[in-house]
Amino acid sequence: AGLLNVNNATEATSTTDGSLQTDGGLSVVKSVVIGDDLDLLSDSCIINVGSTSKFTLTDQSSNNCLMATADHRLAFGDAGEYIYGDGTDMKIISSGDVDMTATLFDVTGAITASGIIKTDDATEATSTTDGSLQTDGGLSVVKDAIFGNDVKLLTDASVFSMGVGSDFTITHDNTTGATLAA
Repeated sequence: AGLLNVNNATEATSTTDGSLQTDGGLSVVKSVVIGDDLDLLSDSCIINVGSTSKFTLTDQSSNNCLMATADHRLAFGDAGEYIYGDGTDMKIISSGDVDMTATLFDVTGAITASGIIKTDDATEATSTTDGSLQTDGGLSVVKDAIFGNDVKLLTDASVFSMGVGSDFTITHDNTTGATLAA
């Protein structure tokens, strides 16, 4: 009915040492304060948070992976800033900006944006491998393209064509100039 006080200071390194040991479970009604590390030593261990709508984290026993239950959210700051996945797609939701800082940002797969893609870098393009925006493939633009300075076609025999069927062309002839065809 009173306080149980264990004054032994033995460090726990397994389930069978330390100042206080039990071979069964441990139930605590009030808050638990741990002054140092908390080690969950079993593979596939589970952490449940909540009683009616549990947020569950499970050790996957491989790849150093801790998995959250599908469709549960890990929120930052308030409930409107969160990360979640449904087992197929991962989503990062923010009511403001999502800022990422790195020397390189790698993406495998397509990037789809419903807004403006903008680069504030002012590097001048002098070849096909420099400048603020680079692509190793072609560039498809549905609407008008506006350039504030030069447009250069750097390969010999380059063709500039106009019209749906490319019925008007200017072709570089590799020697003295260009040929117009209509």
